[in-house]
Amino acid sequence: MEKNIQILSEVSTLGLQKKSYDKRIEDEKGFYFLAFENGLIGTIYHPLKKELISETLLNHITKDYYAYIASDVKYQQAIKKLNQLLNEFSINHIFLKGSVLKGLYPDSYMRAMGDIDLLVHEKDIKRVHKIFMDEGILLAHKSDAHDLFIMYQEITVEVHPKLYKDFNKRYQVLLSRPWDYAVQKELFEFKFTPEFELAYLLYHLAKHLDSSGIGLRSVLDIAVYLKTYEKEIDVKTLKDLLESVELTSFFTHMIKVNQIFFGYDSFERFLFGSVLSDDRYQEIINYIARSGIHGKGKDFNPFEARISSNQLKHKSFLAFIILLAFPRYKEMRGMYPILEKWKILLPFMWLFRWFDLFIKKGKRTFKKIGQLKVKKTDLEKTKKIMQDLGL
Repeated sequence: MEKNIQILSEVSTLGLQKKSYDKRIEDEKGFYFLAFENGLIGTIYHPLKKELISETLLNHITKDYYAYIASDVKYQQAIKKLNQLLNEFSINHIFLKGSVLKGLYPDSYMRAMGDIDLLVHEKDIKRVHKIFMDEGILLAHKSDAHDLFIMYQEITVEVHPKLYKDFNKRYQVLLSRPWDYAVQKELFEFKFTPEFELAYLLYHLAKHLDSSGIGLRSVLDIAVYLKTYEKEIDVKTLKDLLESVELTSFFTHMIKVNQIFFGYDSFERFLFGSVLSDDRYQEIINYIARSGIHGKGKDFNPFEARISSNQLKHKSFLAFIILLAFPRYKEMRGMYPILEKWKILLPFMWLFRWFDLFIKKGKRTFKKIGQLKVKKTDLEKTKKIMQDLGL
């Protein structure tokens, strides 16, 4: 796998620079799955010389490449429609994460998306529901963190009334007042200051590392954003924001990973903390690559991250299992809207959820139960990586 990680680094770096890769790849299958799981198909397609790869690999990456382009068109259209709609009804809004990052990549299709994330004021949530319903944008479920809608039958839109979710209280000081860092872009669309946006992107990576994984393209997001706004960023303001949520070291390490893996040789002035050895960064890169986007790598067990994180927070394994079996009311309310009116039904909804998990989704559920048994050596390695990253 390490050989393929090195090749993926070389090819991705050349793809970002619009250059060609002139070597053959020995383990094409392993290389393909690594690129696919890390969201880098759009980056590696053009630099690969088609005469130097097999027809099988060419067919796979070509199919994925055009799927990336088709998806990009759909998402760009959806973002434009949402922006027009919210402007029409005078709803202040901010596009988050992928919607912002997509346009910063050398080619927008390189940055695939899962959801379209929007931040609106909490007072406007009911109006957004009405506007979306009238436009045929259907509510899938509600939760305390965001409401999920379906657009064009396949695109998911997450509308957030807030950014802070209490998975770690250290982030509350920054994320509890996001509109303080918003500036008007056009009409009723706002955007974050680049310093806050970077801090928010870092928080999002930290959150996913805490619960699953991030994949290499998620790390690349930081470099792409920083490269775009490098001249506008006030270094002291950025450093102060990162220090307020204890993400200074994490930011430094993400910059180093981008320098090592994606060839971003600059950014030295953004190394705010101590750096690690090259060997440690290679271990971190291997872990991120193995995890894949959102921890969905085929050889990765996301419970490695979740259990390791709980141990670092000195939470017992029993408490972790209890929360898995009995999710909090806020989470259950999103799954079962009837709880909004009848909170007393929570115990029955737990039973209903267990029935759904063990009867309807039995195979998948038992696989996850099996993943709860993580080797102690794997947990120790993962905890060490999290500690090294400053998490």
